[in-house]
Amino acid sequence: MNPESNETLLARLAERAGASDLFVLRRITGDRFAHLGGAGGGERWAGVVEVGLDESTLVRDALVGNRIARVSTPGASNVFGPYFASAAVAVPVPPDTVVVLGQGAGDIPMLDAEELRTLAVEASAAIEHVSPAKRLADELEVLHAARAMSEGPSDTVVAAMQHVVECAAASLSCELGVLYLRDPERVAVANRGWPLDTDDARVLGAMRELWSREERCPLCVQVASEDRLPAPFARSAGIRSYYLLSLRSPELLLLVMHTDALPRGFTTLCQELGLKLVAAAHDVLTQAMTREHLRDEIKRLNAESRRDALTGLGNRLAWDEAIAGGLPAARSPISVIVLDVDDLKQANDSFGHPFGDEVLRAVADVLRACVRDCDLVARFGGDEFGILLPGTDEVGCEHIASRIGRTLVDHPGVRSLPLSVSLGYATCGAGRSLEEATAAADLRLVEGKSVRRSRRLSA
Repeated sequence: MNPESNETLLARLAERAGASDLFVLRRITGDRFAHLGGAGGGERWAGVVEVGLDESTLVRDALVGNRIARVSTPGASNVFGPYFASAAVAVPVPPDTVVVLGQGAGDIPMLDAEELRTLAVEASAAIEHVSPAKRLADELEVLHAARAMSEGPSDTVVAAMQHVVECAAASLSCELGVLYLRDPERVAVANRGWPLDTDDARVLGAMRELWSREERCPLCVQVASEDRLPAPFARSAGIRSYYLLSLRSPELLLLVMHTDALPRGFTTLCQELGLKLVAAAHDVLTQAMTREHLRDEIKRLNAESRRDALTGLGNRLAWDEAIAGGLPAARSPISVIVLDVDDLKQANDSFGHPFGDEVLRAVADVLRACVRDCDLVARFGGDEFGILLPGTDEVGCEHIASRIGRTLVDHPGVRSLPLSVSLGYATCGAGRSLEEATAAADLRLVEGKSVRRSRRLSA
């Protein structure tokens, strides 16, 4: 017979038995059986299901006892491997074949034993092996899924993780999937329409707990109640079977789950596909983590290049870029304060440069404490500082300048030596540019220092 007539025959045999699915299981080793073909789910899963006698009471009873075995439950339950049904009949075909008839919902008519044995012999005779076309189709399915995984986004770790878990859940026809990355700790969830009352915190807690099973991975559990998942993925949440896979570099767990939406387990093809998907996910996530690390490093270096090493304030580059950018016009008016630390040279000469550095750091702390987060405080070099105050008019600028003065007066000083600065300020807007305001503040600073110097000399 050609493959098409075999398919037709098997479908007719299943219909004759009142079953939606027909499976032909043949021994491949002492206690292992492979599914070669059938009808309904048995046709789709040809060549991708293996079952052991220790895994299926129904198959064991039929083969070992050489008798027809039946099972019937109110709802779908595990019959063998990934197959769930509400009713099933296993018929032995000596010496090494078992034919299983199943019904996803409802029961199977009580055919007499002789008719069932005749039907099973016909089904067994129709299938000698899995067709090359079916094997090729399965291999292409694995290749396509792995390729789709490897072509995912790798710009950010978050996007890469979401792609990985959604691709895995879709490729394995699972309603739920979770991907857990240990360092930096993150979690991504794929929910393909299954109602689940939870949040990221509970999911994260569950995946942390599951990490203790990492050494058992890959872990395929066809009946979730036999090896329970932690909440929120307990059996009460409708989880029927799950597959847990891991990687060590980067450290991650992938959990995919079948639910009550369509009770079933994982075929050998699914298990093979899961391993291929995790291997492909390694490359996607590694690229994303490398790119994110490089972006963070560039950001850090950019920030350091604009930071004064001594005080932690902005430096001349940060100041010049802010001036050149003009700051957003929407934040106008903008005020400028420029400052010099009084008598810093004399302090350096008298007490040494480490003392002068302490003075500069103390002044920087005062300036930082007197402004807002949106303001820019910079040290130009030596004893010179500047402050940009976006959205601050003349009154506000005078208020901040006065606050700086009062704070310096109240400061205990450095080694009992009081802190003192000279400052000038100005506001841009209404025809005055930011550069012009800065020049006006500089001029006010110089004039103020000149007045104080004159007073000191006259005294």
